[in-house]
Order: sequence, then C-alpha cells, then structure tokens
Amino acid sequence: MTRELRFSARIWPEVADAIVWHEEQRAGRGAEVATLLERVFEEIGLWPERWPFSTSGPPYRRRVLLPVPYVVFYVADENSVEIVALAHTSRRPGYWMP
Repeated sequence: MTRELRFSARIWPEVADAIVWHEEQRAGRGAEVATLLERVFEEIGLWPERWPFSTSGPPYRRRVLLPVPYVVFYVADENSVEIVALAHTSRRPGYWMP
C-alpha cells in the first residue's frame, strides 16, 4: 500500500536546480533526472522502511539516487511519508537542514 506523500517546501528549489543543471550538461538529461525523482518518490511511498536511517543529524531515512549525486531524506509513519530534502552529496553535509 502506498503511503501518502508530503513534500517540504524546501525540496523544490533543489529539485529545480538539479533538473536545470543536468539539462545544461546534456539535452534530455534534465527530463531523465525528473523521471528518476518521480520513480524514487514513488518507491519511497511504497517501501519507506527499505532504506536506512541517516548516520548523523535528525532521524531521517535516506535514499541515495544513482547515477546522480543526490540523496533524498524523509520521515515515515504508518500513514504517510514526508520528503524533507533533496541534498547534493558533494556539498557541505547538513546544508539542507533548517
């Protein structure tokens, strides 16, 4: 059963930046990243316990995106999943936390 997905407003600027940057690198790559994100969000909604907890900071679970250098951080309860952040793996750790 898919859980209700909720998204922190903080995620959208990072999503937009990722899509635009990858599109600038190669035509069509931005659409590939957008499709990857959609699939990852769907998978998290289906199997939120599948991915591990982050080893630092608040108790967020983390889903690594490959082949792009991003991690999705989220929290889940029995009814819903909140996507908290999309973070680039080469930036300062925790830069995305409020």
